[in-house]
Amino acid sequence: MTANLFTEPGKAFEAALERPNALKALIIVIVTGIFLGVPLFLLTGDVLTIGAYVLVSLIQWVVLCILLWFGSFMFTKNKRNFKDHSFSEIASGAGTLWIIILVAAIVLIIGVLAATISTFIVTIICGIIILALAIVYLIFLLILIRTIIESSTRGAIVPWIITLIVDIALLAVLGLALSQVLI
Repeated sequence: MTANLFTEPGKAFEAALERPNALKALIIVIVTGIFLGVPLFLLTGDVLTIGAYVLVSLIQWVVLCILLWFGSFMFTKNKRNFKDHSFSEIASGAGTLWIIILVAAIVLIIGVLAATISTFIVTIICGIIILALAIVYLIFLLILIRTIIESSTRGAIVPWIITLIVDIALLAVLGLALSQVLI
């Protein structure tokens, strides 16, 4: 599932769609939520932050899967040769994409731990790596959408923009809700 994600993302997504493993993808999302909650736990000492981040990560992953699942039919140009993807296949592809967020969460933990030790340069390097991983996530999301709808990059731009708008709006709403719960 992850062997060639960073070197050949298109083939990695195709492999995830051909051999779906939604349980493995779910485990990746839960571990990512735990790793995203650890830095805030280290700063606040509240264990609920880890559970909240696991919940936010699960909600965001499920919404992304639903968007990709519906979008796989809506944005396919040739409806006659349409290949119907199951939700498990889409979840497996989104779980493969979620590995990038998992790597960013690990780098974030390293950055928070480096900040407590007062190594400012390591924290800056971690921030640059997280920014690079965010750009890689956006590019790989486009590749995943292109793989699902079996289209060119040009044909995948509109679903990619719609997915980004919904994903960012959802993240803002969940972040606001999470900040109200944790305060």
